[in-house]
Amino acid sequence: MSLMSDETKTPGSMALALLGGGVVLCTGPVTLAFLVVLGGSGEDGGFEGLARLFTDGGPASYAVLLFGALASLVGAVLMAVSVRRPGLPSALALTPFLLPMLAALGGVVSGMRAVTMAIGTVNPADRATILMAGTGELTSACVQALAFAASGVLCVALASLLTLGAPVRGARLVTALGSGTLAGALGLMTLQDVSIRSSFSALAHVSPLDRLTLLSGIIEDWRQLNHVSGAVFLASLVVAVVGAALVARRDRAAGIGAGVVLLVAAIGFRGFNALTERQLTSVSAGPLRAPLMTVSGHQPSTWSAAELKDSAPAKVDDEVLSHARRLDPEHPWIGVELRPELAPATLLRALQTAHFVRANVELVGDAPKTKLDAPPLFAAAVVAVGELQLMAPVRVAFTGEPCDGCKLATLTPEGLTLESERWKPEAVSPTGELGELPGVEVAWPGELPALVRASLTALSHGHVLVVRVPPPEPPPTLPDL
Repeated sequence: MSLMSDETKTPGSMALALLGGGVVLCTGPVTLAFLVVLGGSGEDGGFEGLARLFTDGGPASYAVLLFGALASLVGAVLMAVSVRRPGLPSALALTPFLLPMLAALGGVVSGMRAVTMAIGTVNPADRATILMAGTGELTSACVQALAFAASGVLCVALASLLTLGAPVRGARLVTALGSGTLAGALGLMTLQDVSIRSSFSALAHVSPLDRLTLLSGIIEDWRQLNHVSGAVFLASLVVAVVGAALVARRDRAAGIGAGVVLLVAAIGFRGFNALTERQLTSVSAGPLRAPLMTVSGHQPSTWSAAELKDSAPAKVDDEVLSHARRLDPEHPWIGVELRPELAPATLLRALQTAHFVRANVELVGDAPKTKLDAPPLFAAAVVAVGELQLMAPVRVAFTGEPCDGCKLATLTPEGLTLESERWKPEAVSPTGELGELPGVEVAWPGELPALVRASLTALSHGHVLVVRVPPPEPPPTLPDL
């Protein structure tokens, strides 16, 4: 006995078939209008934002455009055929719109490989910026693919409504309602990706000191939008299941066909989007560089610091002098990384060599870590943004050199003791000019934590620490700087 009803065997009119196919074929213009309304970016609007969106997407944009056009054509054919052959569920017209999602996934996979390679080769100070900028640009392809999918699903919903006069009306109504709610979910997912794109682009350009605060607000906004899109997506599944069950009571084949295709399409869209988001987080959420000593100090004036990996005096001299070549005469500061394994004698040699070329020293370490609860999509960003560096400034004076205007101080466990006052460590502002601050002189303390504590104590009281050390023996060999 055949499972097909007489209505399922009756072909629809050619006019309705052409109408349904024509509506689905309009997916391209609807997508264009959708992207223009979105502006493609949180900063630029209209066609200017659309052009920037397409440019940032790179080769993936062309793939999404090609697959989107193919999906529109195939979807239009399937919608028209479903009218002429009602045994074919009209919901099948949804499935081709998974193609642009597949194109975006491929673009993100290849793009994240390039970002990962770049992060491994650039200056550590630039890695967070590259990760933010790269993620923002790669999300451009996701925005285009989701916009194509949302527009295509919306056109299928409209086409199903306009072809209700064709046979299997109940299944077409379920397709229209299920596709309509699914289009709403995809539209909200598109807005989420637009938010991610503009937010990550902003993170790449703001001051490192402001990134964590900005990121926390971005995560909160994303969570709220994610709750809404998730609820609408679940609503589309409920409509598909309940509607298909009701239709199946009268026409089993039509009800099961519509329900299964709607569920497969919905899960496919959500699954491809989840895979794409997972690729956006493919950069390890572990530290992008080796951790340094914690310093609650001032923002470094230079993001390139000497890495004293070799304790030999000649190697220390070479590393410090390589940074001395890039000194700004108005801000003669050389950064030195406070690695946990750094020996006091190695740092002493670095201070002596820096003063030998009339430079000051910034003891660069990691800022105190701030915990931020974040979804997996933002895990790598939280780690990168949290890798903020701060420094403790030190001026050097050789034994016997004058230190004009310097106050003499003694380092104590509680802070610094001057002739008539005692300074305890206080909070240090991460910004501000250091060049005009008076000095407070102490003898070389020998231990790194004591030196950092003395520097930050002096800085919190409006002074820069001056450390008096003997001249280097043997003296460094100065190249032509």
